[in-house]
Amino acid sequence: MIFKDYSSIIIMKVILDTNFIVSAILNKIQLVDVLLEIPEITDVVVPLEVLTELEKIEQSSETTSSEKEAARLAEFLIKKKNLTITTLGTKDVDAGLLRYCTQEECILATLDRELKEKIRQKSPKTKFLTIKEKKRIDFQ
Repeated sequence: MIFKDYSSIIIMKVILDTNFIVSAILNKIQLVDVLLEIPEITDVVVPLEVLTELEKIEQSSETTSSEKEAARLAEFLIKKKNLTITTLGTKDVDAGLLRYCTQEECILATLDRELKEKIRQKSPKTKFLTIKEKKRIDFQ
C-alpha cells in the first residue's frame, strides 16, 4: 500500500516542496501518479521557486549524482504531467510556502519539520504529506 488513509481529507490541492520531490524520486516512489490517483486531490501545484531549486541542485558541485538525476527527472515529470506552476513571490521558498498555506486551503508535501511546525502554528487546518519508511506517502 503506497498511500495510507486519506479518507478524512476534503477536496483540495497539494503543493510540493523541493525536498519531498527529490526524496520521492530517490526512493523510487511514483510521486505524480500516486497523488493524481487520490480522488480528494484536485490539483498538484509546484512553485516556480521549487523549480529554481531543482535547477540549482542539478548545477551544484555539492550534490550527489543521484540527487542531480532526481532533480532532472523531477523537472521532466513536472512538465510531462502538466502540473500547475505557481509563484510564491519570494526567494525564500519556506517563507513562500508558509504564506501560501495560510492563504489557501491545501496539503503541503514536505519533509521539513521546522516548516511544518511554523505552518501548524499559523494555519492549523493545513494537512501534510510525508514519506514513511522510504516507500510510501502518508498524511500527517
